[in-house]
Amino acid sequence: MKKGIWLLLVMFLLGGCSVEFSMEDEHLAYLSHKVGNDHEKMFEEMNMGIILNYDLKLTKADKTWVTVWVEGYRDGEPMTPSRLTELSYGFSQEEEQEGSVGFGIIQPEEGEELVSLYAPGATTGPEVIPNNPINTDKPHGYGYTLEEKITLDSGDTKVIGAYYESEQDNMIRSVDMQTEEGLKEMIHDEHVVLLLKIKVEERAGEN
Repeated sequence: MKKGIWLLLVMFLLGGCSVEFSMEDEHLAYLSHKVGNDHEKMFEEMNMGIILNYDLKLTKADKTWVTVWVEGYRDGEPMTPSRLTELSYGFSQEEEQEGSVGFGIIQPEEGEELVSLYAPGATTGPEVIPNNPINTDKPHGYGYTLEEKITLDSGDTKVIGAYYESEQDNMIRSVDMQTEEGLKEMIHDEHVVLLLKIKVEERAGEN
């Protein structure tokens, strides 16, 4: 993939997009996903790979620290390091902040798969995960673990997406990603599982 395309991707991911939330009950953060949004369309049109994209609204962005990371499991056991890639940001100059947060697995024409985490004003990679477990030539699946929208309060940690691979050639089964029991079964039954997680924390007095 040419250098210009990489630059376009990074600029697009950092630019972000927004979604409107109801503020009837104020929480620290509101997270949602929409199928077919601009980020997903770009990945599809450019045949870049896999993306899990979310809209994140912070109601106290000037006092909030956000951490997004990927945990890996191979044959039911945690991989090392426990966080394969991680992105942290926060303490905005604005009281409220809204933009895109997500995880991409990029499939170049040659070489290993690359991964990237992104958030408003911050991104990692694209980079190869140490001891890279990803092989998208194998049967694989991915998806969101939330139906549409969730709320987050200080200290909350949520699994928001997953990618999984099977060892069986030309065979991938449907999995339940939206229950804790379904995620446990996926980790136990599949060869490789990556879980995308997010945590928000209110830290008064940081600014």
